[in-house]
This record gives sequence, structure tokens and C-alpha cells, in this order.
Amino acid sequence: MRTMLGAPRWSSACVMQSETRLVPLTTRVQQITACRVARVLQRDAEGVTQRRLRLAGTQGAESLRRNPWLLQCTLATHNLARMENWPQADLPAPTFRAPPPWEPPAAEFSATQLPASKALCAVEEMRQHAFMAMAQVTEPDSVVYYTDGSADPDSGRTGAAAITRGAEVCERTPDHCSTLQTELVAILLALEHAQHRRERTVVLHTDSRTGLQALQQPYPSDNVGLVTAILGSLQSLAAQGRRVRLNWIPSHVGVRGNEAADAAAKRAASGPQGAESLRRNPWLLQCTLATHNLARMENWPQADLPAPHLPRPTPWEPPAAEFSATQLPASKALCAVEEMRQHAFMAMAQVTEPDSVVYYTDGSADPDSGRTGAAAITRGAEVCERTPDHCSTLQTELVAILLALEHAQHRRERTVVLHTDSRTGLQALQQPYPSDNVGLVTAILGSLQSLAAQGRRVRLNWIPSHVGVRGNEAADAAAKRAASGPQLPASKALCAVEEMRQHAFMAMAQVTEPDSVVYYTDGSADPDSGRTGAAAITRGAEVCERTPDHCSTLQTELVAILLALEHAQHRRERTVVLHTDSRTGLQALQQPYPSDNVGLVTAILGSLQSLAAQGRRVRLNWIPSHVGVRGQRGC
Repeated sequence: MRTMLGAPRWSSACVMQSETRLVPLTTRVQQITACRVARVLQRDAEGVTQRRLRLAGTQGAESLRRNPWLLQCTLATHNLARMENWPQADLPAPTFRAPPPWEPPAAEFSATQLPASKALCAVEEMRQHAFMAMAQVTEPDSVVYYTDGSADPDSGRTGAAAITRGAEVCERTPDHCSTLQTELVAILLALEHAQHRRERTVVLHTDSRTGLQALQQPYPSDNVGLVTAILGSLQSLAAQGRRVRLNWIPSHVGVRGNEAADAAAKRAASGPQGAESLRRNPWLLQCTLATHNLARMENWPQADLPAPHLPRPTPWEPPAAEFSATQLPASKALCAVEEMRQHAFMAMAQVTEPDSVVYYTDGSADPDSGRTGAAAITRGAEVCERTPDHCSTLQTELVAILLALEHAQHRRERTVVLHTDSRTGLQALQQPYPSDNVGLVTAILGSLQSLAAQGRRVRLNWIPSHVGVRGNEAADAAAKRAASGPQLPASKALCAVEEMRQHAFMAMAQVTEPDSVVYYTDGSADPDSGRTGAAAITRGAEVCERTPDHCSTLQTELVAILLALEHAQHRRERTVVLHTDSRTGLQALQQPYPSDNVGLVTAILGSLQSLAAQGRRVRLNWIPSHVGVRGQRGC
């Protein structure tokens, strides 16, 4: 059969049988045996064979093991007698209506455009193109599904799954289904689930190019029931005024949704048969969906691992920071507000030196809505972040401290002073072996070690909250504003590298237009030698500059942005897109009245004004650093 079809060696037998519409040999033997048994039983004359077959039909398999002929005849008869094993007519689904020729299609079909054949592309390249294609078809008010099917050629067990944020729909499909059939069932599961959603746009990502091609045939000849059931669901969604987009993405390239759907389909294939009965029983279906939702790994807390690249300090190494606390004459509950304010000011004066940058940090957690945020403020700058919902107050306080330390990396002052009203947060940072919030705590310790390696002094001081310290009150207000802002994926310290890379590619695709020149910029500052540099690269060009020694990281980042904009003056593209990993640099460019690095910032603003005067559009986009973006690594 493989020779006649010209199929490759890795093609499974069930796929080739489906292509040629040939029944497996074992099934044909069972059919022939059952037909012979039926003829013997319908003879007019009573015979020994007829009596033995009738007797064998009432006996169990154990009593027939000594007579292989009778056992095989009985098994063949019982197997073919089951109604679900008889092939039924493959008729169109009752929900399907043949559309007239002038009616627009009920869905939009698209595919990830690869630069070459899938076999010739690198995995990283395919992943990047997949993320860009996904970003192009995804709109703000849309529900996104990932679908996949699974077929085990050895056992014949098959399954299908469709997942979306907060829901997973799986089905154990009949044994020996083809891979195409499982993929179509997965698409049908997603569309049926989308009927109960309210989003105006339904986006479906599948790795089955053959499945999407089958749905675009004007007159399907294979899998008619499945294909028309899907088309009927598409017509139903279109009748509701909803937009459906089906997009092909390459499989097994690291797209988390596709990998999760593949794992869910394999779990469904290993489960018990009988999922069709669940689909006919809405109550049981909802119970099963709830169980699957709780079983999803992403709903369970992940391992809280230490931050990467954190060198473990030796016992004789001095601490990377100094910790202090405002000394109150009594418990906070027994002290007057004015008395606590006076002691706070005295403690702040003791830890502050002339050449120092002072930060105030605070976190906010609303117990009613679950919204949380963190903020760190200093003179002329405010860094806020919307932390994930239902974070603890301690976690928001730690994120605020981390924001301040990351911002301090770009400053020049020799001493960094940080005032926080979280005594528990400072105690967590002084534990030799943290057991809770390990990722956050070790990320903060890593930032402290980085500042200490630059020869800088860090002081973390506790002050009482809500006693009238202006910096603390401003940080509290900023954290509350951050908590009321839009939800972000997570703090960078809480995100996996793959997740940050995916969000980076999607953001880059959203700001990039067809007629645009794209720059990647970065700066470098060696704390040991003091040597610094800046670079901006684009397709076919690289602009580098050796900046003066002991420049801050922020200054090198600003120089890199300026190099890119000066180079763009000589290009013709209407849109200039610039990707940088310096969030502080972009914040400095958005200040109405810059107070630091005034010459650099105003030079950049002048270049932006010059490009705008030429009728050109400039987009500056922040992307996380060290997550595998190729252009950024080139810098």
C-alpha cells in the first residue's frame, strides 16, 4: 500500500488506510467470519455446527478458549453486532446550510507565512513568524483558542482538545480515527464553546493545514458530517454578528498554547471512551469542564525558583545592603501620628548622605476587587507596575523595592537610599535561605549584589506608614493608581523567559507596518573597567559609538536611541520603529521638563521633531532584555 501511494516511510497505516478507503485486514476477517456465521445460523436444516454456534453465543470467552474456532466466530459476531461499529452514511450536519454563491464566507482563513519550507526553517525562526501571525489576527476584544488532535498509531487511541484562557474542552474520539478527523473535532469543540462566549471576535489557532483546507472546499467529499458541522457553527457565529478567524501555525515550535493543546489532546486520548455521552448531557459536560479547568497546570502554583544568575554569597562576604528601621518609643498602635512622623524624619536624615538618590516604595492590594499594584518614586521619576490580581501585600511591596533597585541601576549616585513601610519585606530580604516568594526575594538580592559590584552603597530603611511623610504618601497614591490600571501579564521578575519573548514578538508585530525601517538599540556599561558603548542596528546597517568612560547605563541607552534617529534621517521609509530594552530611557523622553541628562534628552526630542516635520511616523517600543529577540542580541 505504501508503494502504491508513494507515501513516506513514517506514514502510519491508519492514515494510508483512510487515504485509500481500505478496511484493515483484521476488520475484513471479522466481517467475513460474521457473514459466514450468519449464513450457518439461517440455514433451514438443523445441524451440529448451527447448534454449537448458538450455544457458544450464550457462553463466556473463558469457556471457549479451548476451541479457537468457536471463540473467533463469537468475538467477530459480537464486535460487529455493536451499533457504533457499523459505518453510517456520512451525511451533512443538520445545522449546515449550503450558502449561495454570492454570500461571503462565514470565517476568515489565514496561515503563518514562513520564509521557506517548514523542514528548512529553524525552530526559533518559525516561532517568531508564528507569534507575528498570531498578533496580526488577534484584536483587543477577542477570545483565542488553540486546538489540536492526537492519534496513537500503536494503540489506535485518539483524542481532541481545545483550550482558551480559563477553559479546556477535551474529547476522547473513537479509536482508529485519522489525525485529520481529530483535528476537525478539536476545531468543532472550540467553536461550540465559543457559542457561549460574548466576545465579538473568535480567533482559533490550529497546526492542521489540511483541516483548514478541508473547511475551504466548496463541496466536501470526505468527513462530510464533521466538516459541515464546523461550517454550521461558523454560520451560527456569523449570524450573531461575530467575526471568526482561523489561523494556521506550525506545530512543536514552542508556542505555549499549541503545546498545551497537544498535551490536552494526548490526555484525552489516554482517557476512557464515551465522551459523546458527555456532549449529550450538559450537566455532566459542565462538571467535566470544571474538573479539567482545575487540573490545568497553569492554574496551579508553579515552582518558586531562585532568580537566574544570582551568585550565592559566601559566609565571609559582607551583606550587599544595609538595613535599618525607625526606632519608635513604643508600639505603633500606642504612638501618636506626630510622634511617629518626627522619629521617621530623624531616621531618614541619619541614612541619607549628600550624594545619594532617595526612593520611596509602596504596594497596594484591594481586598474587594483583588487588584494590586506597586510603585517606586524619586525626584523627577515615578516607576509603577500593575501586579497580577490577588497578590499579597508583601508581594506588592517586594515588587516595589525591585522596581526602585532596577531604576537605580541607571543612576550615577554612589549611595542608594530606599524607604519602605513594609517591615516584613525587609525581614524577608535578610533571611539567609528564603522559603517564601523565592523568585522575588532572590531577584532583589541579585539587584543588590549588582549595585554592590559597582562600588555603590545601598541602604534600605523602614518608616511607619500614613504618618504624613510626603514621599511615602506619594508612593502609596502611585501604587493605588497602578492597581486601577490595565492588567499586565506579570512583573518581569515573575514571568518566564518564553512568556516574555512571546509578548515581545506580539508587541513588535503590532507596531511594525509594511513600509517601515526597524531599529534595535542598546547600551553597555562595564562596572569593572568603566568602559561604555552604544549601538543601533537595522537591516544592513550597524551604528556604534564608544561613549565616555563611567557613563551610566541610562546615558548609553539614550545615546543608542539618538544614533538610530540620526541614521533614520537618511532613510526614505515613512515609519521608523525603534525597539529598546530601556524602560527608564523611554520614561525620560516622556517627561515634560527633563531635569537629568538634559542635553541628551533634548537632542533626541529634536530628532523626533525633525522626523515629524518630514511627515514621518516614529514609534518607540520597549521590549524586555535578554529574552532571545535576535535584533536585540545583535546589539
